[in-house]
Amino acid sequence: DAARACIACEPGPALGTNLIVERWTVEAPADVPGGPACIDVVRVDLAAYTLRALSGPDRNATAWRDAEHLVAVTNAGMFHEDGAPVGLVIDRGTARGKDNAKMSGYLAWDPVDTKSPYVVVAGRDCPDFDLGKLRKQYRSLVQSYRFLGCNGEALPWQDEKRYSAAGIGVDRAGR
Repeated sequence: DAARACIACEPGPALGTNLIVERWTVEAPADVPGGPACIDVVRVDLAAYTLRALSGPDRNATAWRDAEHLVAVTNAGMFHEDGAPVGLVIDRGTARGKDNAKMSGYLAWDPVDTKSPYVVVAGRDCPDFDLGKLRKQYRSLVQSYRFLGCNGEALPWQDEKRYSAAGIGVDRAGR
């Protein structure tokens, strides 16, 4: 309702230098309890921070953050009970999981050639997509579902369940 849309979210947390945190109020279905719906946007200066894709059966996000002295952590996808990723995850050339045909989104970073963009988002059904080529060009990669199509259009979500999710992408400025 209109009153609900006017309520602003609390400010986001301060994470550190070169990590910009924004918290936006977004429209949510009326049956979602708890006040306004909020989305956190974190912009990372990749010249100052290194992305990693860490996984294993014995650690949650908090444990990874503490053990590896990380500034920020997000779940990189879904995992089987034994800790193996549901999709393909590659960290610095070491692959875990395998290409999952149901997941058409890829985030790749840590380029082999320093002239390549530091991070790219790719889609299996987008023009010129080639997973083999992407794997040769980037040392690290995470596969997951996509929110946006090849031209930036919203894609329908297949799962009716409600849960929090992280969306990772690259804006027009390459952030």
